[in-house]
Amino acid sequence: MTEFGFIEQIRQLFASLPANGFEGIGDDCAVLPIGGGESLVFTTDMLAEGIHFLRHATTARELGRKSLAVNLSDVASMGARPVATLLSVSLPADATDTWAAELIEGYRELSEEFGVALVGGDTTRSAEG
Repeated sequence: MTEFGFIEQIRQLFASLPANGFEGIGDDCAVLPIGGGESLVFTTDMLAEGIHFLRHATTARELGRKSLAVNLSDVASMGARPVATLLSVSLPADATDTWAAELIEGYRELSEEFGVALVGGDTTRSAEG
């Protein structure tokens, strides 16, 4: 099944559930109109090792920046302005404290450039990758 075929299957499966004000399943972002011609735009783009990056070819700082950049790009594609982010990261056992600190520093650098706050997220350990 293709990515878009999977999304269409999800759209059909959830069509009977209340949208609770959201404009429906979008491509890059979900949109929640809040009145006065304004909307909140939500996105989440996940990066998987071996698919979106190679750890041996990407510095932790570059990966931190990329993990935010792909999400900022989705927001920009909707014509929206980013205001805050959530970071979810799953670190393999061989990711050192130094590597993890560099990852977060890269994420912080790009957050500062765009003036967006990191307001939450999730951290966990991964078996590999």
